[in-house]
Amino acid sequence: MKQESDITQSQNTSIPLDAGVISGRYLCDILEDMRNCHKTRNYSYIDALIGELQYRANRMEDRLHRIQDIVYFEKSRDELKDEITELEKKKKELQKEMKTKDEKEDKDILEKLRKYINKEYQRYEQYALESTITIKNLLSLFYRMREIINNDI
Repeated sequence: MKQESDITQSQNTSIPLDAGVISGRYLCDILEDMRNCHKTRNYSYIDALIGELQYRANRMEDRLHRIQDIVYFEKSRDELKDEITELEKKKKELQKEMKTKDEKEDKDILEKLRKYINKEYQRYEQYALESTITIKNLLSLFYRMREIINNDI
């Protein structure tokens, strides 16, 4: 009698009540029920146990593959973050380089402008000596021109 109660108890816990619903048991529990089937020579529900074992094993394999994918994607994400950090550093360096280049170009332009103003000043000075216009008028004209240029810069 003890054996019959053991059989009915294991049968009740291992056979799914509904075809779509499988109990939340461990693989070891399912294997233990299979051993009980063999021990009692009652194989009437072995197909259900095999199906449940296969279902659980497939879910476990699927989960392992998902974990591997997650690890791979996390590694890829970290590599991409490192690459982004490197690119941002390069961007900052290039911006600094461009800024110094622009400053150098600005200095060159200002230097050319100063040379041009000095050249024009000398030309007007010589013109004043050669003409009847007084130097004072030319100097005031030059100073006004210089103010206009400095205001535009």
